[in-house]
Amino acid sequence: MKRRDLLKSLTMAAGGALCSGSTWNIARAQPESQSRPKLATPIRALARTGMGLLQPLLISLSNSGGSTVAITKLDGAEIDRRTIQSGVNVFEIYLKPVSSTRNAVVSIEVNGAQQSEAVEIKPVRQMLIYVLPHSHHDLGYTDLQADVEEKQMLNIKRGIELARKTADYPEGARFIWNLEVLWGADLYMQRRSQEEKAELVEAVGKGWIALNGAYANELTGLCRPEELLQLFHYSTVLGKQCGVRVDSAMMSDVPGFTWGTVAAFSQAGIRYFSAAPNYFDRIGTFMTTWQDRPFWWVGPSGKDKVLFWVPWTGYAMSHVMKVGPDFVAKYQDRMDDVQYSYDISSIRWSGHGDNAEPDPEISEFVRSWNEKYEWPRFSIASVSTAFSAFEKRYGSQLPQYHGDLTPYWEDGAASSALETRLNRGAADRLSAAFALSAIVLPPLNWSSLKYGFDQGGLDRWQGKGIRRKRLSRSYGRSMC
Repeated sequence: MKRRDLLKSLTMAAGGALCSGSTWNIARAQPESQSRPKLATPIRALARTGMGLLQPLLISLSNSGGSTVAITKLDGAEIDRRTIQSGVNVFEIYLKPVSSTRNAVVSIEVNGAQQSEAVEIKPVRQMLIYVLPHSHHDLGYTDLQADVEEKQMLNIKRGIELARKTADYPEGARFIWNLEVLWGADLYMQRRSQEEKAELVEAVGKGWIALNGAYANELTGLCRPEELLQLFHYSTVLGKQCGVRVDSAMMSDVPGFTWGTVAAFSQAGIRYFSAAPNYFDRIGTFMTTWQDRPFWWVGPSGKDKVLFWVPWTGYAMSHVMKVGPDFVAKYQDRMDDVQYSYDISSIRWSGHGDNAEPDPEISEFVRSWNEKYEWPRFSIASVSTAFSAFEKRYGSQLPQYHGDLTPYWEDGAASSALETRLNRGAADRLSAAFALSAIVLPPLNWSSLKYGFDQGGLDRWQGKGIRRKRLSRSYGRSMC
């Protein structure tokens, strides 16, 4: 079994380290609860009815006889009377919204026989939840590098197709594909036909494809200052080509970033940073400390800052949860557990696994949910749209923090000391050559950045059959 497959098989057990006990236990109980439909299930939502906003109670009632009348009571008081048919009858009853948790008993009488079930009705959060669809670009850890490159270029095509398909959906349900990082787009612009390149540029202009500033999910602790600056350079190039300003960045899997990253963000015009680390593997206390706690990360100058935000479960929410009423209830439970005080939040939706293709289910869910329920409300968006809306509403209220967000994975470089030395030598030479090229030569390709992609270390290189001699020759070419 591959290492990543083994680790992912442990996610449900290990995930408890970053969730409160009650929320995680509910998540783990999902398969069992789905196999046994309850008589009565409160839906943690508000529906707009002719009598205003009301809270739904879902009833699932089996009737082995013919057509008859079912009388539903809540704590002994009748709340619904209707005719049911033979078989399973599923319907919603609307209740006055609660302002605090209410424990009650739902009883249903059919032909003199009564069934009862205890329910817990919780208040509904009237919040807007931005959904950020993307694919986690994991180059060379879960699959061969060449195969991953093809997957991510194909994902751009699929993202455009899905955005086109949903273009006439209601606002908020239209698909938007966030390019988590830009090495896939760089390859796309190098290798695809002129028609496909033009299609990508057009899709960016329409807002179907959202550019984010980082070239890769980088281990910033392995980068020299020049490399950090180059990490965001391509976003300015592609943004100019597409006629848009790139003011946001995403990084996934990597737990922690050096303080100098803020200065590099500022140089590139990036104001919003969606960080979504691996949610259980060698991350220390990163997730328990920063998850669902947006703040301004202030740079060494004291003037530069970015809005830093880690969503619940990092980038892995779609790996461990399915969209639906249970998901919405669990998400609100999480917000309650951490006393989340804002009416705007964001989640990542990265499909099913690393390097996953765009998930069409998310647009269908958002359209269906928003048509049926008023709150909570979901909106598929770019990082820039979600974060700018949050800043407009709450930016002046957020705390500010200074210093490193201490990285954890840079220790992997110790397993590849020779490769690290080669890369640092290449970076030194590139830095000197870059200064000269500014005078007399075309811009250079900072290929040394590729060494700092997440999951760096000897296991990554040897696991894919890349021998040291071959790697040394590669770095030698990058020095020229």
